[in-house]
Amino acid sequence: MSNAQISFVPYLNRSYNAFYPKAEKSMKKDPIQFLKDTFFLKADDGLLLRCHRAVPPGWEAGGPVLLILTGRAECLDKYDRLTAMFQKKGVAVVRKDWRGQGGSGRMLKDGQKGHVTDFQLYLQDLKIVLASLVYPMKPGKLVLLGHSMGSHLILRHLLEQPDGIHAAILESPMFSISTFPLPYAAARYIFRLAGQRSLAEAYIPGGGPFRPSAPFAGNRLTGDSEHFFRFQDFLRQHRQMQMGAPTLGWMDAADSSMERMWKDLESADLQTPLLILSGLEDRVVHPHDHEKATSYLPYAQLASFKGARHELYMERQEIRIKVWKRIENFLNKTNFFTAF
Repeated sequence: MSNAQISFVPYLNRSYNAFYPKAEKSMKKDPIQFLKDTFFLKADDGLLLRCHRAVPPGWEAGGPVLLILTGRAECLDKYDRLTAMFQKKGVAVVRKDWRGQGGSGRMLKDGQKGHVTDFQLYLQDLKIVLASLVYPMKPGKLVLLGHSMGSHLILRHLLEQPDGIHAAILESPMFSISTFPLPYAAARYIFRLAGQRSLAEAYIPGGGPFRPSAPFAGNRLTGDSEHFFRFQDFLRQHRQMQMGAPTLGWMDAADSSMERMWKDLESADLQTPLLILSGLEDRVVHPHDHEKATSYLPYAQLASFKGARHELYMERQEIRIKVWKRIENFLNKTNFFTAF
């Protein structure tokens, strides 16, 4: 990879404050832009991982760095507004697409299927991004920020290798998965049985490819219709970024990873400051497990938000304001924004 491919890119086209009412643009006039200045890293097995990094004017080695880790079925482009918020604070931002989704290499011939055989593959990819992209920037302080699956993988990484990471923000972390109306014990039996009968690459029951005309009503992700359709519109225009439901094999791998996480938490001595953000109306993961995990983590803070669903970063404006203020307060106390 040439130096030109991995050069720092000022991210200036999102200069407004996306959380506060007076400065917010209408999302109908501000569609998600497909990032053309991304580049690829090669995973241990040769799969290509799509990445992007940008620095604000005046940033130099020793400055604060944020690594954003997305949730399942997302892509790094979706986090443009959050990136802009941190850029305004003088923070360099790195984003990546997990294997099997976004612009990274897909795991199956049918790229719509969200599949992985073992979450250890995700963790290995994360280590490559840290070693190849993030640590060479020589961050004064490094914060990891995740959503859902990304938050789960951050905690898995920290439980194994916390060195070099100043703090972490875990939004709607995947510490458990809702399989309503099926009891989780019954769902787990199906996941395991699927692997034994070579059905691991099949969609979960009721799952299928990306739905371009999915209605806002009844969605489990956000109570903000503009944010919901903003990402839907982006995916309709960029079909290569689309991803459908997970496979039975992905669910089995997720279950095994969560089981390992809970086991590790029982004997954990993690001293990295953590902020866990939880929506009390979340129906994708279970908010009560966010509280349970916090009890194992003496350096963790739990912030719960009434009326919020799964995507707190992209919820209704009154919720986003509270979320950002909590993030800002947390990072101010760690002196993250003054890392120089």
